[in-house]
Amino acid sequence: MSNFWVGQKVVCVNSTNTPGKSWYGDVPVVGKTYTIADVFLGPITGTISLLFEEIKRSEWERESFGVDKLGYHAWRFRPVITPEQDIALFSALCPGLPVVPPAVVPKRQSVTSHSD
Repeated sequence: MSNFWVGQKVVCVNSTNTPGKSWYGDVPVVGKTYTIADVFLGPITGTISLLFEEIKRSEWERESFGVDKLGYHAWRFRPVITPEQDIALFSALCPGLPVVPPAVVPKRQSVTSHSD
């Protein structure tokens, strides 16, 4: 079962390649956000794979692996969590506790000394 879905925003957390393999210009970038275009079981590894709207796998690369769809391992990505989702998750884990926005701390004013 997958916690990923089409249209979901994810961020790349690992773009290292398998030893002896190389990317062919369609490298995901660590820290960059991507939109999931497809979620499927990879035909080579049988693990959850993702395709993205922002990265198109080359025809040459798909042909070199002998597959129609060549995705990226899902473990390389994590869902993007917005502050609203983060607060909702906290509220669900701690029912009954009030969710109070962070206090606004006034900016300190600089003090200048005057000498007579």
